[in-house]
Amino acid sequence: MLIIFDVDGTLIGGEAFDWKCFNDAFASASGITIGPNDWMELEEVTARSFVHHVLSAHSPKRIQQLETHIANAFLKNLQAVSNQNQKAFQTTPGSLELLNLLHRDSRFQVAIATGDWLDSITFKLQSAGIAINQFPHATSSDARKRADIIRLAAQRANRPLSESIYVGDGPWDLNACRELNIPFIGTGSRIGALVEAGAKWTLPSLQTEPFMKIINQIQINQE
Repeated sequence: MLIIFDVDGTLIGGEAFDWKCFNDAFASASGITIGPNDWMELEEVTARSFVHHVLSAHSPKRIQQLETHIANAFLKNLQAVSNQNQKAFQTTPGSLELLNLLHRDSRFQVAIATGDWLDSITFKLQSAGIAINQFPHATSSDARKRADIIRLAAQRANRPLSESIYVGDGPWDLNACRELNIPFIGTGSRIGALVEAGAKWTLPSLQTEPFMKIINQIQINQE
């Protein structure tokens, strides 16, 4: 079985730092200030999707240029925050232990699919003590849609989607899993919103024992 993880809000915390770093980078590169509800209006909550949505009045070439500037500024902002606070981006409770357990268990393979760009998510994971290159992965540097990112992560793991489960923290993650027709496990700070949206399996944190109980339930349901 392939278990694909989201990153921000799922494997690592520091979302308040993350949002501010992105918003500041976006404003400095584009001249546009992001409002508190702008992200929530998107069906596709990925970095690339957001940039293309907000800057849609520009030509494709100009959007690509601005995306590069925003991504570079975002990474610099993240690095500055981490230099000031080395605990800004840490693993969420239980996530590192769970990754280690799954890595040791031959029944499972782990991949990463995130709506962030490759360079910035690599830095945040490294700050949290996780090397992204030890897992097959796909990011918003590869695709705009989260479903496409998840699909690509499974392809890079050489596993079919029919053998995959996605773990994330947002309703957009649940929507992507519905589009792909794969099981979804919700976690993080938006459990209430996920349950309201119809998520069947949720966990406040990625503690190993309750996580594996859900995995067993999903496997039974698939038999």
